[in-house]
Amino acid sequence: QLGKAHAFSRPIVTRLESGGFYPAESYHQDFFRRNPTHPYIVRWDKPKVAGFRAAFPQLVAR
Repeated sequence: QLGKAHAFSRPIVTRLESGGFYPAESYHQDFFRRNPTHPYIVRWDKPKVAGFRAAFPQLVAR
């Protein structure tokens, strides 16, 4: 859907690599939700999430 909407100037790609997967520590889980005033969240993540919600409201679960 994002590709068809031409939301980005270049194709969306994913690179698969071999190796182990390790879950993040518990304090990293739901970091955005649990730390809404953290400077990184305020500066980088909140604007991205707001932009995504505005551009693709049909994809956002409320």
